[in-house]
Amino acid sequence: EYHYKIENINLLLEKQTELDSIRFVFDHMKQTIDTIYEEPSSVEIGPLEIQLDEFKDSLHEEIKGWKILFANGVLESSKLKYLCKYIAEKYNIIASPINDLVDARKIILCLEELEINLTDLDNDIEMTVDVYDLLSEYRVPIKADDERQLNL
Repeated sequence: EYHYKIENINLLLEKQTELDSIRFVFDHMKQTIDTIYEEPSSVEIGPLEIQLDEFKDSLHEEIKGWKILFANGVLESSKLKYLCKYIAEKYNIIASPINDLVDARKIILCLEELEINLTDLDNDIEMTVDVYDLLSEYRVPIKADDERQLNL
């Protein structure tokens, strides 16, 4: 079940990497949740009355699950892009043979720098996802130019 979701999210991330597209997905999820809760709490079909509260809650939980998977996909995609860029920049150091302690120290410094930057990237992405959540929840309008200034 989750494999299907992850494939769909990865497909979306491959096609849409712009921040406004990511925001659109968060907005769409929020609007879907709002639509679910705008529906009546029960439906009458002939002599039967069907309560929908549990159904609405389960749909809400499903959307939250998608949102978490999507946020994780954004994070992994950003990490991969950063890692590829970092390796390209530091290729001469990383690919060189380790002949002595100085060479080993250079590689260790690269790995430490990478670890620090990936931790910072994790924190930045989590904050960005939280901001998109809030923007979607309160429907805050943002100019396209301002949104393009953000960089994952």
